[in-house]
Amino acid sequence: IHPEMTFDESEAFSNMISVQDATQIFKDPNGAIHRIFGAWEWFVSTGKLSGDTPRPVISDRWQRCRHRGINHRTERAPMQLTPDEIEARLAKEDLGIAGKEILKRFAALTEASSHVIMLADSNGQILESVGNRPLRNQLNRINFAPGAAWNEDIVGPNGIGTPLVLGRPEFVFGPEHYCSGWQPWVCYGSPILNPETREVVGVIDITEPVRSVRLERFRLATVIAQCVEQRLQLLMTRRQDLLRASFCDAQRRWPGNGLVVISDAGRIIEANHPALRYLGMAPNDVRDRLMNDVYPALWDLVRGNQDRPTQLEPETRPRSACGSNKLYLEPVHQDGRPIGALLTIAGPNAVSRGQRNSSGASSARFAFSNLLGESPAFKRAIALARAAASDPCENTVLLTGMSGTGKELIAHAIHAAGPRASQPLVILNCAALPSELAESEVFGYTAGAFTGARREGAIGKYEAADGGTLFMDEVDSLPLELQAKLLRVLESGEINAIGSHEKKLVDVRVIAAAGKTLRDRITAGAFRPDLFHRLSVIEIELPTLCSRPDDIELLAKHFLKLACRDAGRDPLQIQVEVMNVLRLYTWPGNIRELRNLCARWALVVQGNDIQSSDLPTHILETVSDAALPEARNGRRELHEIVDKLILKAIEDHGGVAKAARELGINRTTIYRRLKQRSRH
Repeated sequence: IHPEMTFDESEAFSNMISVQDATQIFKDPNGAIHRIFGAWEWFVSTGKLSGDTPRPVISDRWQRCRHRGINHRTERAPMQLTPDEIEARLAKEDLGIAGKEILKRFAALTEASSHVIMLADSNGQILESVGNRPLRNQLNRINFAPGAAWNEDIVGPNGIGTPLVLGRPEFVFGPEHYCSGWQPWVCYGSPILNPETREVVGVIDITEPVRSVRLERFRLATVIAQCVEQRLQLLMTRRQDLLRASFCDAQRRWPGNGLVVISDAGRIIEANHPALRYLGMAPNDVRDRLMNDVYPALWDLVRGNQDRPTQLEPETRPRSACGSNKLYLEPVHQDGRPIGALLTIAGPNAVSRGQRNSSGASSARFAFSNLLGESPAFKRAIALARAAASDPCENTVLLTGMSGTGKELIAHAIHAAGPRASQPLVILNCAALPSELAESEVFGYTAGAFTGARREGAIGKYEAADGGTLFMDEVDSLPLELQAKLLRVLESGEINAIGSHEKKLVDVRVIAAAGKTLRDRITAGAFRPDLFHRLSVIEIELPTLCSRPDDIELLAKHFLKLACRDAGRDPLQIQVEVMNVLRLYTWPGNIRELRNLCARWALVVQGNDIQSSDLPTHILETVSDAALPEARNGRRELHEIVDKLILKAIEDHGGVAKAARELGINRTTIYRRLKQRSRH
């Protein structure tokens, strides 16, 4: 299955898992079954190891099982996860998303095989399985299936629990299992490591009938685990791109303040010079390091408060953290869940982000003159937005489009060009509202309205926008009960704070934004159709970046100019072949992804030109494998870019295997490209 594994790699693999101890198992499985089963019977009867003991790693596991009182006659593992819990984890958690995608690729290949493949989390709970259906049905009888717990402390040594305990690949052969229910099987497991922290986050297990034992299957388990790790790395890279984009946005909004952006795992992604000065550290001391290593007390505080915007009061933060400067923490979200946080450090006499945003009020930061683009679809959207800005009736506006297409910028421009330009513009991210506090955040509350409320009460975002504009981003994330109240407020213009029986008349123009799935949510009953029609008096759909190929060069040059200026370096030039790749790429992150790529180039590119080697590998691979066969222009040039990058990596790292790991792509992709190149 993996023929390109070299002799050196195979030997290193064997050394790593101590296969030498299992030589007789692979050479003579029938004899090994008889010998090890005899040792197992003696041990469970007497508690002693016979002279013909199993491998040391297994004898240690047996002794642990006996010490923990595990029943050696156990025939079924306990079920711990419901189908709904499994589905949610596969859809929302990184391990579930990455693992399900990789196992799906192997599903067709393993359907006719003699084995099954399992994905489990760090607690040994199985999340997904693929492979031979009759074998999966047999394994269901012992609950070796999604939802079951196979932690070694519960069911003894096995291909899931044992690699989790050891932190390395291991296999358990037939009677090496302490519990008799698992002895008809051999299972090979390899842990999955978090690419960022190198902690074990899950495991890949391959299981087959005991007499089918083979070393190649063990190697396959480690390869699949590495594929999942590569997919996890891609997910983390995209999240880091989003965090860097938030950092760049914050630098433009809050010049002079210290800014640190941190991943949800606590890794410092970026920090500007004022932040480093406040922290008393140099760039090399913090960037790409764990906050817990750099400043443990501050990380404890950040970790406990990164779910919602928070003003870190002096009595709640480490005394030495940034002296007397003001700290404000703002979560960064992706698909409705926090992926990190932005820490702002303001001078003691400055107006902090927390104070300025306590009501959410600000002024527009973008005008129509800041919006660049010449494509017909973009021009149509801008023309409609200009009409909305000058609408004498000030009807509500609904901006729709994929994430990163610039909905918030359009909202700023509409406000800045309208009659309310001198009044507050309040930004409300509906997806970031905790469900239990959503109504109080939007409409405010009176003193003592609920446990934990401020003594003086608080106004909501809606009242804070009185006389101005309220931009409700991701409005489709609002809970249904709050949608009903928002509809009444839009119709009457009156708000009612929690804990108050008095209604207050407010004058607010609402601009809302939602993703492309809004109508699907209406069909599913998750969004009220009457609220949709009330918000969409003027509906403006923003085009994706890939539908604006003629604008990509214009935007890239603009973002690169700004990024170089912010980084304090000379301007960079984009080579023609690089621009060809940018035009062919699909840009799933749209304008935000392009802007972030330019910011990264400004920080890492050496020299004055951006060349093909400076392109992220996921862009090259995506364009080469997906967009390239359909592209008529630039096809040959793109092949050359990919080939040169691959050949250089092979030369620099001394082989295909290391080059593949460095580029973050499969070795089969490299072999395919080299084979195609040799034909020409």
